[in-house]
Amino acid sequence: MKSYLMSRVGFLPSLFYNVALEKLGQRAWYHEIAPYVILGAIPLWSTVDELVNVVGIKAVVSMNEPFELKYLTPSPTQWLSMGVEQLNLPVVDFVGSPSRQQISQGVQFIHDNVSRQRTVYIHCKAGRSRSATMLACYFLRHWKLTPQEATSFVIDKRSHVLFGDSNLRAIQQYYDYLKTNKLVYHTKSSEDLTWSSKEAKDRRDSDEMDSTSL
Repeated sequence: MKSYLMSRVGFLPSLFYNVALEKLGQRAWYHEIAPYVILGAIPLWSTVDELVNVVGIKAVVSMNEPFELKYLTPSPTQWLSMGVEQLNLPVVDFVGSPSRQQISQGVQFIHDNVSRQRTVYIHCKAGRSRSATMLACYFLRHWKLTPQEATSFVIDKRSHVLFGDSNLRAIQQYYDYLKTNKLVYHTKSSEDLTWSSKEAKDRRDSDEMDSTSL
């Protein structure tokens, strides 16, 4: 009940705060994290034309509860009329993290679109925690990164991303699930592995041959 009230009472003040930071030039509304992968804040109507016609998004993953999206952003039908497919995986703001089922569904949706060179916009309210958690899990599965590598990579690309304890637990649990099912591999510990974008691309390209659905 407490988290339910927090997410609703805090929604508009925190949204206005994020809008103000963007207007002041202190935070970008969205960032390209990797080819065909955009992480950002809620796609308000004022940003939709740019996202669709300039950035060229073809798919949207919304990690918001329904009340967060109402009136402020296109509905699934409205997205579809613009040639954009939407997947909504609702997670409570501030304290929530996606379930493993939601992660599996979101990761597969992102992969299906990226593998067809369709740009995906992954968002929650501020593009900091819920959506960043989903994206980190995508990198675990399809770039073969460790949790440390995935979270560090996302933060490097969008510096105000914040992974809370529940987000980190969800990422680690998904990683453990992947390892248990032999769907990730690492020959070095995360402490020994030096990250490079080229290595990530090589891992991703090699994974394009694997269409296993998680």
